[in-house]
Amino acid sequence: CRLIKSKAEIDLMQRASDITIEVYRRVIPMLEPGMTANEFSDLTRKAHTALGASGSINAQIGKASSRPHGRSKRPIEDGDVVLMDGGCRVEGYKSDISRTVVIGEPTPRQQETWLLAAGAQAAAWEAIALGVPCEEVDAAARAFYEAAGFGPGYALPGCPHRTGHGIGLDGHECIHLVRGNTRPLEVGMCFSNEPLSRWACASATNRRSCCLRSSACGSRIASIWPRTAHTTSASRALQSISRVRKNCALGEP
Repeated sequence: CRLIKSKAEIDLMQRASDITIEVYRRVIPMLEPGMTANEFSDLTRKAHTALGASGSINAQIGKASSRPHGRSKRPIEDGDVVLMDGGCRVEGYKSDISRTVVIGEPTPRQQETWLLAAGAQAAAWEAIALGVPCEEVDAAARAFYEAAGFGPGYALPGCPHRTGHGIGLDGHECIHLVRGNTRPLEVGMCFSNEPLSRWACASATNRRSCCLRSSACGSRIASIWPRTAHTTSASRALQSISRVRKNCALGEP
């Protein structure tokens, strides 16, 4: 069954994730004003090839980042949000990892958007356990957004996207972390965790995607980098959002 992965399959997916993470390490420092999305994707394709895999990473620039599967028509400018999403294959098995950066100094809105996605992702992690229905993981991410004053549910501003999807031989497989999916998590399930944050004006979006697998000892994260980006708890993220909002109200940069 494609839903439950064997150790051999998980090892291949881990290798694919390790390669894509290394590509991110190499190419993110190359982002600069004037670079186009196509130029960035070419760099990631070459980096994957150098590491022995076939893959690439797409980039959405500025307002285009609010449509993660769209296409950017202009080069990077200072202050832009750059949303990156992609992966590779190792013996047929996929990686699927997203990262978001700001070129230059982030604005308070950009900081808050990043913290919203980080906190929702952390809330989903905290909810993941064997036997937990998939929809409860999704609900945990949405509860975080609601605690921060967004939503409710899938409403904008907030998280209009499912929290995660399965992955394996295809980039998108069952199982989906979404409302209405009552299937309990089992050992060997592999899925993403990517509850993006989006404003109603579509001027800012943040998406952080990593892939996990369920094991007898709990979930295991397959794509950790940078490590500090994956150690934020939901409660700490809410505290940080409050500080950003307070500083903004006080007129601090």
